[in-house]
Amino acid sequence: MEISDDALKEFVTICRREYGIDLSEGGAQVRAMQLLLLYELISKPLPSERKATSPSGTRASAAAPGQKDA
Repeated sequence: MEISDDALKEFVTICRREYGIDLSEGGAQVRAMQLLLLYELISKPLPSERKATSPSGTRASAAAPGQKDA
């Protein structure tokens, strides 16, 4: 995952305006990447909310073998 120069500049501006933090280019790159990874983690469904999928990517039947779906 790569962050564009414009997005990084905007991130630095937001950090300065909202939090009073002045970030170097390298520091901003690290913090922005950490923020994106955190968002990626918290936006995923919980394991209990995930649907079972077959290897082909389609939903697999929840019924036990030999039983029909309701």
